[in-house]
Amino acid sequence: MVMATRSVAVLEAESQFSALLAEVEAGAEVRITRRGRTVVRLVPEPARLASELVEPFWSETVAE
Repeated sequence: MVMATRSVAVLEAESQFSALLAEVEAGAEVRITRRGRTVVRLVPEPARLASELVEPFWSETVAE
């Protein structure tokens, strides 16, 4: 579940980057803007199971 979206200017993002990352880790979405236009969105990475990470390798091994 994504929390509220926050917009910050590039200058603020540069000086507050660690705090913005902490917000994103907590589930928030942050939009970084330049002259009022969004140039990048920081969003949390969806949680993944370890089995999803190794599945492509497992499929190759089984096929051989």
